[in-house]
Amino acid sequence: MMMKKKAEISNKKPSSSSDRHNLNNNLNNNLNNDEIGKSSSSGLIYHCFNRGKQAISLNFKKKQHVEELKRLICCYSNDNDDGDQRRKAVKVLIDSSRPGKLESLLGVGKIEELLEENLQLIICRISAFGQDIGKYSDIPAHDMNAVGSAGVFDVAGDVSEKNKQLKPLPIQLSDVLTGYSSALQVVAMVRKIEALNYSVKSTEERERILRGMNRVIDISMFDNAISAIQMPLSLTLNGFDKMASEGRSVLSGSILGYNIYPTKSGQLAVGCLEPHFWSGFIQALSVHDKENPKDSWKQFTTVEFLFSNDSKLKQRIVKVLEQKSAEEWEKIFAFDLKLPITKVRKLKEVDRELLQQRNMLTSSNLVKNALDYKSIQLTVSGNQSEELQPMNEFGPLLGEHNQLYLSKL
Repeated sequence: MMMKKKAEISNKKPSSSSDRHNLNNNLNNNLNNDEIGKSSSSGLIYHCFNRGKQAISLNFKKKQHVEELKRLICCYSNDNDDGDQRRKAVKVLIDSSRPGKLESLLGVGKIEELLEENLQLIICRISAFGQDIGKYSDIPAHDMNAVGSAGVFDVAGDVSEKNKQLKPLPIQLSDVLTGYSSALQVVAMVRKIEALNYSVKSTEERERILRGMNRVIDISMFDNAISAIQMPLSLTLNGFDKMASEGRSVLSGSILGYNIYPTKSGQLAVGCLEPHFWSGFIQALSVHDKENPKDSWKQFTTVEFLFSNDSKLKQRIVKVLEQKSAEEWEKIFAFDLKLPITKVRKLKEVDRELLQQRNMLTSSNLVKNALDYKSIQLTVSGNQSEELQPMNEFGPLLGEHNQLYLSKL
């Protein structure tokens, strides 16, 4: 996302193949694709997540490499008169190691020492449970640990001992939310510092303000997992734990106006929370009901039925919906009547035209995936008029940009 907004992003990786590097290759091998790539990390997953980035490879067991990293972070000149992009001051350092690891690696007592050396620097620290807060801080963890600790599985399925079928979520919930949260907070801090640089002309005063500014961002995967379940967790904390765990809140399928319904072929996602949408839905059903008079549906257009779970009305709705396929109903409800009712799609059914219109696909010569496209790129919604930064088709080779960044240190 940030790359497409013309941010320059470099990965600092160990010079030897790390466990994570090997894990990535194993994940790619399990895809059984005809992989075409430039490096040992040649698979679909690697290139989808690393396109457009630059890579520096350093061996942190070597003192020289550690010093190079410190100079890279702290000692780049702010003077860009020579036009050399490598001379730009590093603005953001993203640290995804466990709390305290970076300090130990760089041989500094506190991470704030780096901020003193580079007054434009922002450090975004991403960890499972936050920096130096409580007993969880130094626990190694992944997405599944974060969502498991946050209670997400209690909402997504039965976590009692009798259930032997509980499985990991098929999406990396906290990973994705943490990525967006980090990007948002980093950009906000960058803009804050840019505004300061522009408005405060005195170098001495500007440096005084920057030294007093907290430029360390603490991002927790656990926090972001919690943010995804605010409604059920709020119910639980206020004594309605059974309602939350059984999915009886308004947005979890307990009301007729916000639910998933079967059709002749496929399913429909009905999101008619507003009274006028619900009324439009009921009126449309009355037109297509072949057994009951149209006027008999009028009583069901009220808010009371919208927020109810009336079993008889539900059966009546399903009986009408089973006359047509989900695709046919989507055309009637969504495109013709402009109601929030859409087809529930499988991954291979996701509208490719919509993905292209939103600039979420690229035509790189990489690997065919389920969508018959080469690879997917993510972008920020709602900025189609803005020129997007072109990106390389492939992720970088390990250490591909060492010379570019390290030659003038």
